[in-house]
Amino acid sequence: MRKLKKIIKCAIAVTLLLCANLVYYVFVGQERSAEKLAQDKELSLYECVSVYQTHTAIWLFGWIIAPEAAMEARLMHVKHTRPVVIYSSFPSLAKPELWKNGVYDLKDPQFQYAAALNGKDLSIEKNEAYTKCELTVEYSDNVQRVGGIPVHTCLFRHLQDIGWIFPYKIVYIDVKTI
Repeated sequence: MRKLKKIIKCAIAVTLLLCANLVYYVFVGQERSAEKLAQDKELSLYECVSVYQTHTAIWLFGWIIAPEAAMEARLMHVKHTRPVVIYSSFPSLAKPELWKNGVYDLKDPQFQYAAALNGKDLSIEKNEAYTKCELTVEYSDNVQRVGGIPVHTCLFRHLQDIGWIFPYKIVYIDVKTI
């Protein structure tokens, strides 16, 4: 019983330490790391792990305030060999043509997924039966707001560059009903 209490106390202490680091890094550390990358300096292992921790926190806890960012983060933690396919039954992707634009109003649900999809290489194929949009999702060098908190995506881009998280291809298919 004493061993179990020690294990629980250690687990709580480690969890509190990780939470404290996450809060510090999100509100203070990421600014410094983004400045280092802007100056072409390398990030330390601590900074890379803190960025990864932030990315994982967006995946695990972002479902409450920014489900689109949580979905993107989840998909980037696994290397995909095939494209991720989303059909028109997913209402937040109602206007994929808007993915080309870089400025979105996060209060508008039509744009929530588009803002999360830091895409490039967008292709749109339309015919009488369906609209098919393909794009590669990867982080760019900008600042996104997740639940009002600024997040420097250049840090996530750095994790992509060193192979800790992975870009992926997404295919959106809007099947027309007759």
